[in-house]
Amino acid sequence: PYFSNEIFAGFENVWKSTDLGDSWTKISNLGNKSLTSLAISPTNPGYIYTGHNSDIYKTSDAGGTWVSIRGTLPMSQATMTYIAADSYDPETIYVTFSGFETGEKVYMTDDAGATWTNISENLPNVPFNCIVHQSGTNASGDTINGLYAGSDIGVFYTNDSLMQTATPWVMFNTGMPSVVVTELEIQYNAQKIVAATYGRGIWESPLFSDSYNANVGIEEANIAMLVYPNPTQDILNVSLKEIQGNDIEWMVFDLQGRLQTSGQVSVSEFSIDISKVPAGNYLLHVENANTQYRTMISKQ
Repeated sequence: PYFSNEIFAGFENVWKSTDLGDSWTKISNLGNKSLTSLAISPTNPGYIYTGHNSDIYKTSDAGGTWVSIRGTLPMSQATMTYIAADSYDPETIYVTFSGFETGEKVYMTDDAGATWTNISENLPNVPFNCIVHQSGTNASGDTINGLYAGSDIGVFYTNDSLMQTATPWVMFNTGMPSVVVTELEIQYNAQKIVAATYGRGIWESPLFSDSYNANVGIEEANIAMLVYPNPTQDILNVSLKEIQGNDIEWMVFDLQGRLQTSGQVSVSEFSIDISKVPAGNYLLHVENANTQYRTMISKQ
């Protein structure tokens, strides 16, 4: 991201090319485990981060010296899947984890791994596979440190403002199937985020804007479905922006894909009783004609 002629590759070690791949030099000696993620700071080319399922490493001198920075990361409980470098600070990175260990999904450090902060908050207990930090500002002109995280059920989003709320992460999935997201990239000229999925192709969306509803995301940039209160103890109110005909079906799934409750209605505004559903996080799926809506809900 810093020099256009440089390419980095991760195998059992990190390799670097300074001539667009014509020749390569090994710049680490990390052992014999295959590396699963690699991130280079876009603001300081000396900072490189890499890791595998049991450790994470950092160099701040372009590969001259590497140190382990696993610290308090839950390496023994979950598998590290992705490292994303911050757009501004070379000592800030974000790490995702797979597995089904509650609350062990996304961590960050702002001191190059000396300490780690768990920012999983209200993320569901599903594997998380990738993450990307948004540079610049949103449509409102605010610097917000947007984060997009790809999981086995779609994309989630947060930023500095949302992190101060009771539900910091919001689902950013409207219009996209609940599918495994394996890679996220931001195309800044087009102001779009692109998601690669397992078996369902590539999807894109306008970047998050504070003027969007929290349910808006991939493919659709309008307030398509409003769900409130969320979290709730018993009743969810649902409002669809527009419907076709009067055949609407709703379903509530747990995060393992098991149906918890369902029903049919014929109006664009309706209520769902989830008082008999155990407390936890769920996926609300609504179908109307050829349109599908999905969002995360929480039962307290």
